[in-house]
Amino acid sequence: MASRKKARYSTASRTAGGRRKSRGKKGSFAKAVKKVILSTAEKCWKSVSTDGFVMKHDLATQNYFWDLSGGYTTLFPAQGNSDSDRKGDEIYAQGIMLRAVLQVPFDRRNVRIKAWFVQFDNSQGDPGDKTQFFHSISNNTMIDPLQSDRFPGTRYLGMFSCRPSDSVDVTDKTILIKKWLPWKKKLHFKTDASTVPTNIKNRGAVIWCAYDTVTSSILDTVVTATEVCYTLYYRDP
Repeated sequence: MASRKKARYSTASRTAGGRRKSRGKKGSFAKAVKKVILSTAEKCWKSVSTDGFVMKHDLATQNYFWDLSGGYTTLFPAQGNSDSDRKGDEIYAQGIMLRAVLQVPFDRRNVRIKAWFVQFDNSQGDPGDKTQFFHSISNNTMIDPLQSDRFPGTRYLGMFSCRPSDSVDVTDKTILIKKWLPWKKKLHFKTDASTVPTNIKNRGAVIWCAYDTVTSSILDTVVTATEVCYTLYYRDP
C-alpha cells in the first residue's frame, strides 16, 4: 500500500515564480518594536479630584471621569514640561486608579454599594437614570440586569460595604475604596494645547448605586459625604 505523505504547513506561501514569501513578519516586527518603545517610555500620571456628592437609597448616582461635551477634561494631560504633562499629540493610556472615601450614617451600616465604569455618547441615554441603566424588572438596583445593549462595554467594579467591626459603636462609618481599572488605549489629541481626546466616547463615568433595606425610601440619604479622586496612568513615548 502506498504510504501517504503528511501535509506540511508553514507561514510561507509560494509566489508565481516559485519563491517563498513570508506572511505576517512585518506586523510581528512592528508589534515587537512598539512593545519595546512602550516598555522604555516614561510612565506618567495625572490625578484629579471630584466634587463631593451624596447617595440616595436605590438610585443611580453618576460621577464623571470626563465629559467632553461639558468641557470636563481635566483627567487628560495637557502638553508641557511638568510631570503630569504630555510631550506630543498622543499618549498610551494604561489604566485608571479609583480612590474613594464614602461616609455612611451609623444607623445605615448594612448599606451595600455597587459601582460600574461606563463610557457612552449622549445619544445612548443617561446611565445616571436607573430606568435607563437597568432593565426595570423589580425596580431594585441590586438585582435588576443592566441595559448591556444600550451601554456596551460597561465594567462592574464590585460591591462595597462597611467592615464587620464597624458595628460596635454609634458613630458614622467610612468605606475606603481603591480600585484599578485597566484601560489600554492610544489617545489622540486635537491640538498641542488641547486636553480633548478625539477617539473616545463623549463621556466616561462611574455609576454608584447604594442600597439599604427593602423598606427604605428613595428619599433616604444613605451615603452622606464622599471624597473621590481618579489617577490616569499612561506612557508618553
